[in-house]
Amino acid sequence: MAGEFGGRKLKRDRNRFRWKKSDYRTRVLKLKEKKDPLEGAPQARGIVLEKRIVEQKQPSSGLIKCVSPDTRILIADGCYQEIANMKGTWNEVNILTYNIDKKGVSTSKLVDYFSLNGNDGPKALRIEGETGRFLIATEDHPIFTAKGKIPLGDLKIGDKAAVLPENPVKYEPTEKTIITDDDIKISASNFDTVRVHSVIADLHEKGILPLKFSNRKLVTILRLMGHIYGDGTLSFRKVGKYYQFKIIASGKKEDLEIIRRDIESLGFHVSKINEQYRESTVTVKGKSRTIKGTSCTIVSSSASLFLLFKSLGTPVNNKTNSDVRIPAWIKKASLWVKKEFIAAYFGSELDKPRVSLKSETFQQPCLAISKREDLLESGMNFVGDIKEILNQFGIKISTIKTREFSTRNDGTKTIQIRLYVCSRIDDLLKLFGTIGYRYSKERETLCRYAYQYLSLMKIEVERWKQAYNRTQTLRKDGLSMGKILKKLHSEGLTFVKYSNINYWISCGVKNIGLTGKSVKRQKFSSWVKNASNNLGDGMVWETITKIKEVENKVFLDFTTQNDDHNFFANGFLTGNCVRVRLIKNGKQVTAFVPRTGAINHVAEHDQVTIEGMGGSQGGAVGSIPGVKHRVFKVNDISLEMIRTGRKQKATK
Repeated sequence: MAGEFGGRKLKRDRNRFRWKKSDYRTRVLKLKEKKDPLEGAPQARGIVLEKRIVEQKQPSSGLIKCVSPDTRILIADGCYQEIANMKGTWNEVNILTYNIDKKGVSTSKLVDYFSLNGNDGPKALRIEGETGRFLIATEDHPIFTAKGKIPLGDLKIGDKAAVLPENPVKYEPTEKTIITDDDIKISASNFDTVRVHSVIADLHEKGILPLKFSNRKLVTILRLMGHIYGDGTLSFRKVGKYYQFKIIASGKKEDLEIIRRDIESLGFHVSKINEQYRESTVTVKGKSRTIKGTSCTIVSSSASLFLLFKSLGTPVNNKTNSDVRIPAWIKKASLWVKKEFIAAYFGSELDKPRVSLKSETFQQPCLAISKREDLLESGMNFVGDIKEILNQFGIKISTIKTREFSTRNDGTKTIQIRLYVCSRIDDLLKLFGTIGYRYSKERETLCRYAYQYLSLMKIEVERWKQAYNRTQTLRKDGLSMGKILKKLHSEGLTFVKYSNINYWISCGVKNIGLTGKSVKRQKFSSWVKNASNNLGDGMVWETITKIKEVENKVFLDFTTQNDDHNFFANGFLTGNCVRVRLIKNGKQVTAFVPRTGAINHVAEHDQVTIEGMGGSQGGAVGSIPGVKHRVFKVNDISLEMIRTGRKQKATK
């Protein structure tokens, strides 16, 4: 009886505890079928919901067309982020891309981000350009060159790659708060008819308050503030018992369109571009001068936007007649905050890059502001703020000058304060490469060209210094001038001539820093024409000087939303890895399109048949994480037959 009772107990226990067994739960609840989009079927039909370019050169070779984790990605915020640090926030980031049709830099959101293991995959390569710019990526990662878009492995030394010549600062947001509801209330206290609670609610709804350094809208706010400090205006007037607020931006039409998009991205309405002919007379050094021309402006009349800028410390009404300083919170902030504010201000007030007609050297960039005579000290303090910020970027100021500027119709005299940036190569590289200009397309484009041109000039000067020092060393070793010349040429310093060596040995050089600066170079205008051939927005072709294989185990990449599928990696214009997306019974799945060129035969809204890729337990194969299905029919015709040309694709 003991055995019979023991058997009954085991049976009862099996029924009692069966739900604790994972196999039983999976089978009864059909968890495997629910998890599988194909619901247990070996094949299924679906409609192509979204097409992304993916190409597999060999069966099961995977999607390793990616870059190293420390690659710097240029983002729309004007800074860079390392691709490894974008893992948790990639869906919030807008990155810079290149519009091939319009030949201009644009922005794009990301729709995918993934990490791939490089073991047993294609080899990794490190390429380096003539300015020292480098990129580490897999050999099949696409890069844009003068020959077209080619895999990195097909790149040769001497080929030209498309680059965006900038040296941005790192994006380092914090959770520190800049302004809160209380700051808005203080700014609105002078306007008794303003409904403060409605303004605060509006700013909260638009995702602006409380404003922190981590808020993605801060960059746009900083740029608009910089423009208001320059060519823009923040003004108000009382009409009856109510107040009328205005945020006015002025400039060229193409620049105002960018400003309009930025204001609208914050959630505020902006007027159309207003063109108005203006004529005014000013007296400069005792002589009357008439200024004529057409000005273009746009206006936003939002009380919420006005009070936001006022709370942030933006000057109101005429800046010439008021005490203006850069807000303390900007001066204490990180470099990326200062950079965006000052770049937009420079877009209005700083000279564009200019080259001397005689020497082909860049002139000192000049910043000029006007102040009422009794506010000269205030103007000097403001210029001091600018100087302080530039010094933090390592940019030196050569001089600050003042002069009597004009006399107004009411007899008020104004003083012009002129700040000159040092024209040394290092200072100009930091000014043009790190800060640059905003809201001025012409200056921004010239700035990028100037940065690349000066980078090449600096490298050339350094090579001349190297040649001079090497000459002195070889001379001390007892070599003749002829043997020194041969030795230098064998070491790659082929630009050195016998006359250079003769002068260096006979006369010497008092200031080695000037070595090579007097060498005749290609004119800046001619260089720009050649370097930017068939590109736009300041992009240039950079010659590849080094290519070598490196070890790298982890690669990262993402998929951009725009149709061009590219991004800037360490300044190089590269393509991104993308996928085909299908829909099955209301569920979205990712399917792979195998073999070279097969993706070209699949279009959006095609009916495709997919199957499992044959991975272990229905999982992925090789180095394609998360991709478990592949397309083998398009509109009921074999994809392989269509790809090889043996059958034509049917239309549905």
